[in-house]
Amino acid sequence: MIRSQVTTTPFRQIPILLFPLVALIGSIYLYDLCHNNTFSPFTAGFFYLVPTSVLAISAYHIPSLRKIAILALLATLCGFLRTMQINHSYESFPFTPEPVTIYGTVLDKTKTQHVYMSQCITIGLTSIKNQTTQFTTNHSIQLYTSPNNNIEVGDTIEINNLKLKKPANANFWRYLIKEGIISTIFIKKFDYTIVKHPNYSLRRWFFNYKNNLLNSFQQQLKPSTFHLFSSLFLGVKNKKALELINKQFKYWGILHYLARSGLHLAVVITIYEAVFRLIPFSLLIKHILLLLLGGLYFLLSWPSISFIRAFIMFFCYKLFALVKIPTHFLHILILTCCIILLINPIQLFFLDFQLSFCLTFALGWLNLYRTDKIRLNSAEY
Repeated sequence: MIRSQVTTTPFRQIPILLFPLVALIGSIYLYDLCHNNTFSPFTAGFFYLVPTSVLAISAYHIPSLRKIAILALLATLCGFLRTMQINHSYESFPFTPEPVTIYGTVLDKTKTQHVYMSQCITIGLTSIKNQTTQFTTNHSIQLYTSPNNNIEVGDTIEINNLKLKKPANANFWRYLIKEGIISTIFIKKFDYTIVKHPNYSLRRWFFNYKNNLLNSFQQQLKPSTFHLFSSLFLGVKNKKALELINKQFKYWGILHYLARSGLHLAVVITIYEAVFRLIPFSLLIKHILLLLLGGLYFLLSWPSISFIRAFIMFFCYKLFALVKIPTHFLHILILTCCIILLINPIQLFFLDFQLSFCLTFALGWLNLYRTDKIRLNSAEY
């Protein structure tokens, strides 16, 4: 089968979504610089407008500059307002030195390496009460404590005499905002009451199933194999157990393969597709099943930013294939970046996000530059 190829100049390979993305990132970064008094608004705006202008010059071939201007303006407003909204919701949180009573739902429980506080409980708050007032909130806290309790995921609990403090370290405070956490508390024992324990909880079912699946792999695999498998395909890392493997991968210069990313998701999806080729299903059903199985794999693992990027790209590819829309790698990558930044713009200021997207974009760009061609994927992939 002969595939048609569209040969263009390198400038024309810049996706149209690149300009709204630049506007989105620029508005977020500009707000952060001005908010932290790092640069004056004029200086920050100048360094933001220079790369935007350079990219705009290379977009001369786009027939409608009005559409680009509208998209860039909308992206700028969305990025600016979204960042202000998140920043205000955390900065305006009424931290008080006096103990409070919290009400919330247990979202997650994980093991830690601490000797005495070996359990981290994530609680989604619904309300906080002190001696004078009570207010509602939708933030979360992390409680580091001993595992000697009967709290389960999905339970609604009440905890008394907790002190919620704002971190003094600005970098750690920004990290907590990125993770959606308002405060971390270290307490060996605490006074709690289980207000409601639902007979059935979908969140608890997924949590128990994930951990039972992990324990099942641990029992059936050798320790070295289990730690490598769980790190690559489930996102559960044990640094001590992986020290020897890390040294071996460093020796061969392939340590980056241990970083859980789109490569490992692609392996799983490739296995699914190989199986579906043997089953006489229609193309529509195969795409729907791939979306469902990919979503199930995402829910049953512990995702990182690289894995989230890969999953959103996979979801967009299959979704566009269902509606028969041609796709392009850089378009999908930039669309994924926009989605993540609109959900959580604080991700922009962390190295894992920057490396994940910058390296992926650079590899895709260099591949297009080398071939100087744009190959549209068929909608009937």
